[in-house]
Amino acid sequence: MIIRILAAASLLLMSGETPKATGIFNVVCAYAKSANIDPIAMYGHVGMSMKHDFFGATRVSATSQGPDLLGTGTTCTSKHDPSAYWAPSLYRNGKQVVPVKTKIYYQSTEETAKHVEPFPVGLQMLVGDKAGTTPHDDWTVWFSCARGDEAISGPQREAPKACPANTEFQINFRFPECWDGHTLAGRSQRNVAYRTADGCPRGYPVDLPRMITHIHYPINGDLGTLTLSTAPGKEAGIYTAHMDFLNAWDPKTLKERVRTCLQAQVKCGTLKD
Repeated sequence: MIIRILAAASLLLMSGETPKATGIFNVVCAYAKSANIDPIAMYGHVGMSMKHDFFGATRVSATSQGPDLLGTGTTCTSKHDPSAYWAPSLYRNGKQVVPVKTKIYYQSTEETAKHVEPFPVGLQMLVGDKAGTTPHDDWTVWFSCARGDEAISGPQREAPKACPANTEFQINFRFPECWDGHTLAGRSQRNVAYRTADGCPRGYPVDLPRMITHIHYPINGDLGTLTLSTAPGKEAGIYTAHMDFLNAWDPKTLKERVRTCLQAQVKCGTLKD
């Protein structure tokens, strides 16, 4: 049976414990470049990182911090979002696959809408496990085959062996939603945490927008052997999938979108301002 669902709501199918999004907006960010840099994990080191595919910020470098990117160029549909989004480069049978885009959804729920706050400039977040060898059972990383914004097969925790014709392979991520309120650096992920059934865990009192990203790769049919960059010239299995975020949203714009969409529990569309 073919499952057809909106990508924005795909998480709802995965877990009955995941609260339904009541407020939402999104941006679509085209592929910007691939480079062996990582402004979070390997700050300042050029050519020493695994190869990453970048989206959003067009001026991101190994030494970028949030304030550096404010007001600079972006591949995103909103000119007010020059944030940097990146993930390790994907290879199919040893050949790099250049992604098309990533679509990023920002969400609130009935539980968070009254308290959700904008990301602070310079906040760093990570999701996934660069040493992973098995599927994630917490639905922080998952896979699908999509046509446009519809998941034609999936979501599924195990990477598919093939995707139907006229679809794109997707890797999807859900970032943490709770912040400690003061730490911007995210190298160890200790600055943020995931919500539980009881809310944000102790020490992480600030509700952030729930951020879900979908990276689109222009491949289908037999997917062959999928690997991801782990170091210059080295690759490992697909379950090393992870993604990084460096926030450089224009603070005024983001605050307004959080107020009018997330706090107001309105389902806004793609921002193109």
